[in-house]
Amino acid sequence: MRPVKALLGLVLACATCFSASGAGATDHIDGSSTVNSPTIDLTDLYVFTAGPGQESLVVILNIITAAQPWEYPNPSAIFEIVFSAFKPIERESRFELLDAPRYRLSCRWVTDGAICDAPDGTQVNARLDDVPPPAPIRIFAGSRSDPFVLNGLWASKLAISNAVPQPFNLNIINGLNVFSIVAEINIAQLMPDLAGQAIAIGADVRDVASGRILDRVGRPEIANIALQSNEGDDLRNAMNVFPALSFPEQFRVKILARLRQNLDRYDAMDPAPYEVNKDALAEILANDFLTIDPTLPCEGARYFDLEAAALERTSATRCGGRPLAQDIIDSVYGLLIRGNARDGIADGVSQPTRAALADFPYLAEPNSGFHGVVLALIGRAIADISVPGPGRTHMLLVFGGIVIALLALMVLFARWIWRRGIKRTKIG
Repeated sequence: MRPVKALLGLVLACATCFSASGAGATDHIDGSSTVNSPTIDLTDLYVFTAGPGQESLVVILNIITAAQPWEYPNPSAIFEIVFSAFKPIERESRFELLDAPRYRLSCRWVTDGAICDAPDGTQVNARLDDVPPPAPIRIFAGSRSDPFVLNGLWASKLAISNAVPQPFNLNIINGLNVFSIVAEINIAQLMPDLAGQAIAIGADVRDVASGRILDRVGRPEIANIALQSNEGDDLRNAMNVFPALSFPEQFRVKILARLRQNLDRYDAMDPAPYEVNKDALAEILANDFLTIDPTLPCEGARYFDLEAAALERTSATRCGGRPLAQDIIDSVYGLLIRGNARDGIADGVSQPTRAALADFPYLAEPNSGFHGVVLALIGRAIADISVPGPGRTHMLLVFGGIVIALLALMVLFARWIWRRGIKRTKIG
């Protein structure tokens, strides 16, 4: 019954999102550009440390919502993860990127895996689904079970009603896969200018021929939750044309205004006093990048640890990042509604389809079997309906044809039953 429940939830959630002018709930499917070009859709970004002395940085970039078994990330695109040093300006509760060199991990998918340019300029060939041995940099490229957890119907109800629904267990990501780039990088050896520094991380994908940015990802749930509006412009497509770690000032002002407006809207959902300054929080969220400080202890670290300390104008005690085990949806809603990411708002779902692994490549093996393929196909079809474009037109025609065929079968069946009844009456 679990796949059936997940499918029902997916249908209802996407239908609700459609009626709410694009209310969304993940960086998966963040606007029509990624729905219409699913093989460039950056779905999630994770970062945490590895090694006995936290000497290695693990960064995971997931690609393609509801990845089909026969498709791969776009081979005509470059998928890039960008690293920069930053420092907290505690007296102003903000972060400032430093002028130190920015490092990049740039990967292009090929038939048998991915070819990546490492941050130190060397080239790494990551064979498809191969797990390489420990090294200063090792990269996994392949299909994995999507580690994300989402009760999409719950999130859509919240977006429409501006009230927190009661939690219930319905993970619409259940059984779905993504394609993943998992990199474990020795910081001192491959990114020496970042050794001993707090690090900002973002990712983007660009077209090789034109150099145009096609999608980006940084902080979790900025595009689809923090910037969501039932009445204002959908900012997601506009946001996705800018490279990682940067926005032009004119656009940053625009998303800052939306963030600040939404913080008031979310705050109204809970009677308790807001725990941080909303203006300062909006400023931090407008800098769309993940943060981690490997010089601090990572035991018990969670997303927004460094930012929370900056908002409180104190020194952080944990390294931050975004670990795989964290239920990020609960944390994000806790941050937006209460001003505290550690005081989460429960949606009723906390476990992914498959638990994360303890060792590299950290993500669980992909889901297989007939029901997984069916869920992926239906998930993609409903994603097409969720935004305007050729995909919506095509799928509405397909669904309309299916409905007509089913109605015709019902009419024929009713006619057959009626004729059998007449024959029995005559015989009697």
